[in-house]
Amino acid sequence: MKKTLFTLGTALLFGTGVFAQNLAELDLSFDADYNANGAGESLTLQPDGKIIVTGHFTSKIVRLNADGSKDLSFNQPADWGAILKDAALLPDGKVIIVGNFTDYDGVAVNHIVRLNSDGTVDNTFDQGTGANNYLNAIALQPDGKLIITGVFTEYNGTARGGIARINADGTLDNTFDPGTGLAGISAEGEYLTFQSDGKILLAGKFTSYNGNPANLFVRINTDGSFDPSFVVPSLSGGNPAERRIVCVAVQSDGKIVVGGHFTSITGVARNGIARLNTDGTVDTSFDPGSGINITYGTLVASVYVLPNGKILAGGKFNTFDGVSRKGIAGLHAGGSLDTAFDPGTGVVDFLPYAMVNNFKVQANGKILIGGDFDEYNGVTRRNIARLNGDGGTTSVENIKDNFSFNIFPNPANDFVTITHLPSGSKLKVMDITGKTVYNSVVQSEQTVINTSDFVNGVYIIQIENNGSISNKKLIIN
Repeated sequence: MKKTLFTLGTALLFGTGVFAQNLAELDLSFDADYNANGAGESLTLQPDGKIIVTGHFTSKIVRLNADGSKDLSFNQPADWGAILKDAALLPDGKVIIVGNFTDYDGVAVNHIVRLNSDGTVDNTFDQGTGANNYLNAIALQPDGKLIITGVFTEYNGTARGGIARINADGTLDNTFDPGTGLAGISAEGEYLTFQSDGKILLAGKFTSYNGNPANLFVRINTDGSFDPSFVVPSLSGGNPAERRIVCVAVQSDGKIVVGGHFTSITGVARNGIARLNTDGTVDTSFDPGSGINITYGTLVASVYVLPNGKILAGGKFNTFDGVSRKGIAGLHAGGSLDTAFDPGTGVVDFLPYAMVNNFKVQANGKILIGGDFDEYNGVTRRNIARLNGDGGTTSVENIKDNFSFNIFPNPANDFVTITHLPSGSKLKVMDITGKTVYNSVVQSEQTVINTSDFVNGVYIIQIENNGSISNKKLIIN
């Protein structure tokens, strides 16, 4: 006889249309297998659901289909010694790749190349002699111009100290003038992002920008000049050789989440992650507790602000605020650990610390993670995986009925029939805790599920089709 699972709390929960689920649960329908057989550097989402991955694997670049399989229509170079660090998808479907290379698939290029939508080199991209040293990051402005950063000192023969802006055709934009640019340490820009006003936040290995003190972090005006209104944060603690800000995310309110290797920022104790106010001062209302375990090699390598204000943190670490979290953690908007985001054993490989260094959230709320790992929560996943996320655009509260389907009988006992299903859609049954108890891809407009082993109670049947989500309640007697 089945045990009863339905309670008053359950009734109240579903009466409000909200149910709990573990957003960190692995999406088993996505499996990239060995298509990224080395550490990843970047993930780029296309509007059609395909994913461009760059990294340290055989061809250094691959395009995946929505299920993780290799897109064979995308040209891949043969095995070569390049490092492809970052990519920017253009509105016309072309993609610009930057990194450490002087040729691409036999075509002479210096650290930057534009590819056609099929992955072949676009020879109309006019970079001239390009950058005279490697590039780490590229970001697309709304006007189609691009900011590039790295360790270069020239672009097409014009002096540019570690940062430049190029036009859509690849030529240098001379209206963006960084002066002498970056200096100190390796004079290297490693990560950049934009504020809503177009100003640039740049992190890396440097101590000044155009002669102005800017230790490891700087804000740059839209014309390339130093922004003196921004208080450059000072870092301390950890291994001095590793101490830096590695990743930056701007919230909708303009506050700035930073991650890296440090134990304090501008005198405030913060281990690996902190939030800054819009002027660069530390936001002390963001409190991650003891943060990550700072030791040799550990850091926060990626931060991502979700639409509901919660934050994803990835990197090389084994704990967050004293709780086991290997390589990935979810935080509340105030910085505390979100224990509902539970990655289990997290990411692991043969090294002491595996790493998550990229997050991308798809339109359906699923979370792509990339980095350097062999497993996610005990399941083999090579350097890229997808988490179920919230299954909707922002949170489970906002999942709407995008299309209709029928369930009968309901309440059910040993079997339930579901009809009017879109072919190729994904069907999931979840219990009241959000745990998936049944998962399949629909092959026809009708399917029958054996529910004889389900305990009595309330479940949610969720159908996903082309990013649209619909839910219905199912009662098992």
